[in-house]
Amino acid sequence: MGSLGPTVEDIIRPAVSESNGTTGKVCNWVEGIQLQQVPVAVKERAKLLILDGIACAIFGAKLPWSRLATDTISKLEGSGSCTVIGWDKSMSPLNAALLNCSFIQGFELDDVHVDAPWHANSVILPALFAAAELWQQEQPSTTKISGASFLLLTIVGFEIGSRVGRALHGSEMLSRGWHSGAVFGPPVAAAAVSKLLDFSPGQIEDAFGTACTQACGLMSAQYESMGKRMQHGFPSQSALLQETRLQVLELSGIRSRASPHTLPSEGIQQMEESSRRGGE
Repeated sequence: MGSLGPTVEDIIRPAVSESNGTTGKVCNWVEGIQLQQVPVAVKERAKLLILDGIACAIFGAKLPWSRLATDTISKLEGSGSCTVIGWDKSMSPLNAALLNCSFIQGFELDDVHVDAPWHANSVILPALFAAAELWQQEQPSTTKISGASFLLLTIVGFEIGSRVGRALHGSEMLSRGWHSGAVFGPPVAAAAVSKLLDFSPGQIEDAFGTACTQACGLMSAQYESMGKRMQHGFPSQSALLQETRLQVLELSGIRSRASPHTLPSEGIQQMEESSRRGGE
């Protein structure tokens, strides 16, 4: 007798495409990990890190550059439903996460994993805070997220980010001019928020793919991914958004100047040499 096709469970909670692959194993781990499996020392350390991240956000929220960013984005984007730490304001989930991240990093006092290297709280906490608020607003009858659950979500982010950073040789990224946490931060937030939303391994895999392709544009997206069609749209969207914001930011006094080393010197030199040869 032939296959009857996918079950309802397969459709609602899909499995990963390759359970033995690296991504599949990570997705299964994210979906399955429980707090009781985490060593006590790790849980205690994570609690301190969460408190430290919140304290950094509160301290950083009213620094001069934080005030300018908050006022500017508030004028540009308007209000929303998610908390902006340290302010009597609410903004959209995306803008709340953006500002809260910048507050945590506001005075360069936040946590750091030196091997990855990256600043975990500034990526994980803002994403979780915004996602948790949005989730509970949309499902008010659902039980509130407990402290234990939030602790596990954060630990998932800590674990994924530090391992991905080491696998991608984050220190070498820094030496080549790329801010490492900004490159591999997307899958970290995707893992933590996917765990919050109780995604299946297959859904987590999709979240990883969509998040990572926004960071750098994955060539693996050419294999059956609908997200590939959007890859060139992300930089287009980001550039338009940033140019619009930049006009307002410049008027408000915020400067986001590129350093003399923003563009890769080797590639630019090769372009100049090629142009000179062509004109000879």
